[in-house]
Amino acid sequence: MRYLSDNTGVDRLTDIHARHAPGLQRYLTRLTKSPDLAEDLVQETMVRTWRHIDSLPEDPETLTRWLFTVARHLAIDSIRMRRARPKEVRFDTHEGVVLAPDAADEAVAAHSVRQAFHDLSDPHRTALREHHLEGRSMEEIATRHQLRPGTVKSRVHYAMRAIHASLRADITPS
Repeated sequence: MRYLSDNTGVDRLTDIHARHAPGLQRYLTRLTKSPDLAEDLVQETMVRTWRHIDSLPEDPETLTRWLFTVARHLAIDSIRMRRARPKEVRFDTHEGVVLAPDAADEAVAAHSVRQAFHDLSDPHRTALREHHLEGRSMEEIATRHQLRPGTVKSRVHYAMRAIHASLRADITPS
């Protein structure tokens, strides 16, 4: 199907969303067992679709396969991230909540984080800084430093692990 307006990409994305979002939502809800997470993943799938709007396949069947593959990969990544993170705890009461942060605690925490960051190797520090502080994607960092995206992901992962270990060591009594 060809789009004739000046907003060709917008029209195509609107059409793709109308045709595929409900099916993606059902598919992702079954995969994640969470309608809210599935909705977020459908939106992220559409963001990825928008980023690749000019290179998407014209064939409807191939396009559908592409969309569901992207959605599946996003769901897998989301499930892996949830497994790697500690379970979120909800606080319904305000008992024991300190209203004013302690400046000394903040200073010690900031120093500990800076020291842990400084202790990283240059490649790990660079990957972590560019991804988390400068907001670059793994692919952008990989291209910029002529690396494979998996190498960048690994460096960011192990850098975060090293910082967490360093911070845990700082709070563990000797």
